[in-house]
Amino acid sequence: PLSIACNPFLRDYLQRRARLDGEAASRARHLRAAQAYEARQDLAAAVGHAVAAGQAETAARMIEDHGALRLIASAGIGRISLMLAPLPPALRHGRPRLRLMRIAYLLTENNAPEASGDLERLRADLRRGEAGTPYERLAGDGRFQLEFALVE
Repeated sequence: PLSIACNPFLRDYLQRRARLDGEAASRARHLRAAQAYEARQDLAAAVGHAVAAGQAETAARMIEDHGALRLIASAGIGRISLMLAPLPPALRHGRPRLRLMRIAYLLTENNAPEASGDLERLRADLRRGEAGTPYERLAGDGRFQLEFALVE
């Protein structure tokens, strides 16, 4: 995290000003910070600020745009955990890529039973391919195949 040393009077003034500006201004600042961090490839900070801005959908899009599963290799499992944690569970479960990220995270944490259950639920959702969900598009895509083998 970025930290700067500043005069205590300036710090108090800035904190007071932020409180007086209200929630909308605070959310706007968080959204600008999210965009700036994303531009600098600091995705964990970008996701945190997007969620703080009340833009969890934007945070999920950022993760997906950066290759959800590829992030495990490039960012590491610890950062993946930091990115997924602030997202609402309904959002994490409503997007196939985020669900796969979470399943991969569970496997690296030696939680195969939970990962296996999540994987079976994901497969069932993909088979159903309910209209209006991301699963509909993936279910109809012949190029998309989901095959995992959990080795005991």
